[in-house]
Amino acid sequence: ICHRISNSDSIEALGSEIADWLDANAHDINAWQVIRAWLSAGGSPDVVADTSLTWLRLHGLELHAQFVFKSWLDSGGALGHVGTQVLDWLGIHSAAPEARFVYQAWLDAGGAIDSVRVHVLGWVQRHALLAETRFVCRSWLNAGGAPASIEAPVVRWLERYAVSPDADFLLYAWLGRGGAFEVVERYACAWFHEYCHEERASFLAKQLSVIKALPEITIRDIARWVYRFPSHEDALFRISRISPVLTARISISVETRAA
Repeated sequence: ICHRISNSDSIEALGSEIADWLDANAHDINAWQVIRAWLSAGGSPDVVADTSLTWLRLHGLELHAQFVFKSWLDSGGALGHVGTQVLDWLGIHSAAPEARFVYQAWLDAGGAIDSVRVHVLGWVQRHALLAETRFVCRSWLNAGGAPASIEAPVVRWLERYAVSPDADFLLYAWLGRGGAFEVVERYACAWFHEYCHEERASFLAKQLSVIKALPEITIRDIARWVYRFPSHEDALFRISRISPVLTARISISVETRAA
């Protein structure tokens, strides 16, 4: 039945069949696979709302209940529908590597930060060196979590992955949330220097270009990016942000030489 869902051209046309199957099999420990397949394919949460609760009452403390929580929250299902079960599950599995899927889905769906604060902060401390930890840290920041509360694990993560291709998403979230530039300066500047020849670097340049105390090499890297992608919709904005700094430094340099 999961195969039929994933290969269906009209997912909603299967709604009645899926609802009937789940009504008959909601107690089956493997029914989570059908719930996940339906929600992941874009099916309406309403179709599986009752049966997902039935399944969670029976199996909600199993590790693989994460798949039901994640697919439900990612599909736009109501937070209150699974909120109690999520917190009960975290009471057992909060430190498991797989818990990242639940933290990310909960925070991205607008779940209350205070409900998972202790669990999230403990998890990112424990798993700071996992490549996937960037997703939890980014979701925490995007949800309004305080940067200072995850500073240590963010720095540990950046020590290992600062110039990985996707590190800019965490750096962008950190700076966008008002995290101290000094904390990530050398990592952000190193990443931008590495990727300033790529169009995608515009994403991080947006945050870097508003910082007044940028290192000169980073200012020049932003200028290089603008020179390489002059027709990019953000090019004029980026160069306008760093032009006053460049002008001021050139003036200081000229005055120093004249003296």
